[in-house]
Amino acid sequence: MLWFLAACCLPFSFPVDTGLDSAPICFDRDGDGVETCLGERGDCNDFSANTVATYEGEEECNGVDDDCDLQVDEEVGWHPDADGDGHGDESVVRCEKQAGDVHNGDDCNDASAAAYEGKTEVCDGLDNDCDGYADEYLIWYPDQDGDGFGADAAPSCDPSGTQTPGDCDDLDDGVYPDASERCNGADDDCNGEIDEETTLWTDADLDGWGVDPSGQVEACAAGYSPKEGDCDDTEPLAYPGALETCEDTADLNCDGSVGSDDLDRDGSPACEDCDDSVWFIYPGATETCDDGIDEDCDGEIDEGC
Repeated sequence: MLWFLAACCLPFSFPVDTGLDSAPICFDRDGDGVETCLGERGDCNDFSANTVATYEGEEECNGVDDDCDLQVDEEVGWHPDADGDGHGDESVVRCEKQAGDVHNGDDCNDASAAAYEGKTEVCDGLDNDCDGYADEYLIWYPDQDGDGFGADAAPSCDPSGTQTPGDCDDLDDGVYPDASERCNGADDDCNGEIDEETTLWTDADLDGWGVDPSGQVEACAAGYSPKEGDCDDTEPLAYPGALETCEDTADLNCDGSVGSDDLDRDGSPACEDCDDSVWFIYPGATETCDDGIDEDCDGEIDEGC
């Protein structure tokens, strides 16, 4: 009994290693004569004997992907060209030519001669180049307040506007995406929130400038301002950047000097000097490039650089 089991089953249970490389495993399920071997490219449709194509085969007009490029009957089938632009409807392929048919099927809109692959995109509301987008990079948005952001509601082909949308109030140049939020009951930064996280300072004289850090609050209220730096919160005419003449006896522009004082001794009185605390800043001074400072007091920074 033991001899029978050994003679019957042993050769099949323990294959002998001959030391030779094993032959590749290949198969031809549809019997078309084109084999596919494991680890190699072969018949991409091994369940249909209608095609004997491999990845190097030639495409035939038969409704099958003969050359295994994931396209069917490309360049051998016919496509209707209803708009007469020389480019056929990509969604229709037929093997028998009809009047007006063409070989190339690269038209995504066969109802318009202004649309097919490779066509230059123009601002006309159509996807001219068949990339899935209409008028990309050609749409303009009206920018009535000139802040560089246009209203989303009225895009057009008029290049007098801007190509940057997102303005939630196109009549206020202080309102646009990512603008500084002001304490004004409006959504200045166009994020859908009003006066959020606005830092305010005590503004007793209501000149728009706060002075007391201890009065800082996080919500809009009367008597507070989002701008800090008032040098005299009892005088509404005194605040940073206020008009000051050489006859004034008070420091109205908050630069630390009064009238004809010349604290930095640069030869320019405070009433003419835009910063009387720095000696190299005065009217007519030489502008230094890339320092972000208006040395010559002309209201421009780094001009001429």
